[in-house]
Amino acid sequence: MATDLVLQGLLSYTVQSAGQLMTARVRSDLFDHALGLDLRFHMHTPMGLLLTRLTSDVEAVAEMFGNGAIGVLAELVALLVIRIRTHNMRNGSLTREGAPTEHQEEMGDGPVVGAQRRTG
Repeated sequence: MATDLVLQGLLSYTVQSAGQLMTARVRSDLFDHALGLDLRFHMHTPMGLLLTRLTSDVEAVAEMFGNGAIGVLAELVALLVIRIRTHNMRNGSLTREGAPTEHQEEMGDGPVVGAQRRTG
């Protein structure tokens, strides 16, 4: 239970960090592109229009990274972890302590509580 909470927190932190890094990269690339445009473009384009356009577009991309694509990726990772855990539980590597696995029951190797197993 505590492990799941820690893993969910780590996953959430990683997803948010990745989204913030991608958004910062997009902002930096757009800023560099705007500075590299010809002076005539800046003379004919109102500054408010350019800033509004850049800001709203970056916010839309940030929303996609935060809730859309990165969220889907996080859910896929969570499903993969669940699948691995259920597979391991079925194969007996993650069982409740003291409970024999199906393989142990078939082989007669389950835990003996209160008495020693007779040999011979």
